[in-house]
Amino acid sequence: MTGDPVSVFVVERQNWQRVLGGYGRRPGSVRVATFQDAGSANRLALWHESQARAVINPFARMASGNGHDETPFAGRLRNPWNATRLSEEALVEALTSHGIRPPTLGTGSGRAWDVWWVESRPNWSLEQRTTVWNHLTKMRFYAVTEEPETPCVYAVLQLRWDYSRPSWGTTDMEGGTLVAVHRTRGRAEADALCRTQELVACPWQVTPFEMNERTFPDREFYAQPPLPSAHPQVAIYTDENYYHVGEVPLFEVHEVPCEPNVGDKACLVSRTAFTQPLGGRPDLVADGTFPVRLFPDEESARAWCAMREVEHRREFPVAWYSRCFEDMWGDDTARSDVNALLELCDLPPLPPPNPAADFLSIDFRYWWYEHGHRVTPDQCQLFWDHFHRDECFFSRQWVTIRATQ
Repeated sequence: MTGDPVSVFVVERQNWQRVLGGYGRRPGSVRVATFQDAGSANRLALWHESQARAVINPFARMASGNGHDETPFAGRLRNPWNATRLSEEALVEALTSHGIRPPTLGTGSGRAWDVWWVESRPNWSLEQRTTVWNHLTKMRFYAVTEEPETPCVYAVLQLRWDYSRPSWGTTDMEGGTLVAVHRTRGRAEADALCRTQELVACPWQVTPFEMNERTFPDREFYAQPPLPSAHPQVAIYTDENYYHVGEVPLFEVHEVPCEPNVGDKACLVSRTAFTQPLGGRPDLVADGTFPVRLFPDEESARAWCAMREVEHRREFPVAWYSRCFEDMWGDDTARSDVNALLELCDLPPLPPPNPAADFLSIDFRYWWYEHGHRVTPDQCQLFWDHFHRDECFFSRQWVTIRATQ
């Protein structure tokens, strides 16, 4: 029937990135491909999911030590809460019921899930591997969404390279600085190429680049990065990949879906680019952003942001994303404030977070790692309402869309 809305099926990658030797999930998703039929979309999503499962250790972030001194979790994270919504006891029982021997309980250190995965996985049958992954309910990498067919624009982002290190440059794990929005992909890619050539020609662009934790634009997050050319000037570094200026992206082009009636000027919604999604350093939020959706007016953009903000706050702990935890343990008043909040949330009898000697904000994040699987989405929202009422995950800005010609 004429006038009926046409649906498309979008394959989206949940926002997984390499983090400190493992993988971490941030809020949001990344569009991979769009299809007119659900079957093609589901096949591609299942293929990518199987490829990711073949190479990812879902417990790698809980290794007993990862070489990063600034991460106070090293040697402490043995709880599989990061990978499943089940408690550790429930996961052990479920695996045992399917004939899979879980890791043994060590003395004072918990179960070594990361080592267990490496040693046991090669001996599992295909059915057993599928069973284990089915119980790791937080480790879902790809999804298919059905949405009305809408036009798209193409945003050009400049990567935020940091040259403060003495010998090489690093960049944020995702996102960047918006420099232009185009109607067609061809114009956006041509713009990005022109800007890249201008930067490459600059005489100061001699620093090698390190891309260990950022995904290359033409590869999925689970794929190994390309091998760099040799850099004699940094040959002493053996644990990093260093690239010439022509080997790394300086600009990226991202497809951005539009709401109806978007004109030459529109309101762009971008999500915040987080540098550390799973605890660690206090500087959790980068200045870069990632374009998400384009709206014809501020009101509809604000309403969309508010709805997504609530969804993220019910899923992601405030302890990982809010700077308010940097000083929350400064005095007895702050401690009593937190204890009162725990009672307000009607949490099960759990040991309350204790102030740490050095990492004042980190102790609560570690507490969440240990006990967060018992916190309901409603309780998670209460923590956000108490400690961080301002918008955290999205920002808005007016942009001019460049014409085709």
